[in-house]
Amino acid sequence: MEFVSSELRPWLAGRFPNAVGDATYFGHSLGGLFGAYTLLTASSTFDRYIVSSPSLWWDGEVIFDIERERADTDRLRSEVFFGIGSLETDAGRRREALNLAEGHPAKPPPVHLDMVDDIRRFAAQLAARSDPTLQISRVEIVDEFHATVPGVVLNRALRSFYSTTEEDREI
Repeated sequence: MEFVSSELRPWLAGRFPNAVGDATYFGHSLGGLFGAYTLLTASSTFDRYIVSSPSLWWDGEVIFDIERERADTDRLRSEVFFGIGSLETDAGRRREALNLAEGHPAKPPPVHLDMVDDIRRFAAQLAARSDPTLQISRVEIVDEFHATVPGVVLNRALRSFYSTTEEDREI
C-alpha cells in the first residue's frame, strides 16, 4: 500500500494526470485480499474496488477481525464489487484439481476451504455496518472456478460501475 500511495500514484500522475483522479482497483485471490484490506484500512486510496475471489481465509481469517475492529469508526466512501465463481467451494476446488498429479502446487491441501461462503459472510459483515457511503455489489458466477473467473468478474464489475444504461449495469 505504501508503494501504491507514495510511488505508483505520483508516477502515474506525472505521466498520465487523468489516470489518478478516479481510481478503480482490481485484485484476484491474494490481490482480492489486498483490495479488501485496503478498503478497510485506507479506503480513499481508490474510489472503487473490484474484489475477485479474495483469499479471506488467509492468516486465520484475520480480515474479518480487522473489519470488526474498524466497523464503528470508519466510513469507507467506496463502491465495492465482490465476485466469485460458484465452484469455489471446497467440493469445487477438489473437482478443479482432479486431474492434477499428487504434489502439484495447485492441488488443494486436505483442509476445508469454501471461498464462496467466505465472501458471502464478508459482504454481509460489511453490509451490517449500515454505512451510507459504502455501496456493495456481490455476484457469484455460475460454473466458474478460481482460475477461470477473474476475467468474468472484471467484465461484470466494469459494466456495473461504468455503463450508461440500467440494462448494461445489471450483473
